Amino acid sequence: QEYGGFPVGGSWLVTDNQTLAMQHMGKAYGIASTGAPPMSAP
Repeated sequence: QEYGGFPVGGSWLVTDNQTLAMQHMGKAYGIASTGAPPMSAP
């Protein structure tokens, strides 16, 4: 959906600026591929 959201101090900062979002290293969550293990799997 081309937006980034970052939790800061318990609040979410959200932007649709892709250049800004790409400057941050963070976990990305999305729909898992078919057959992929659940996130709870080690």
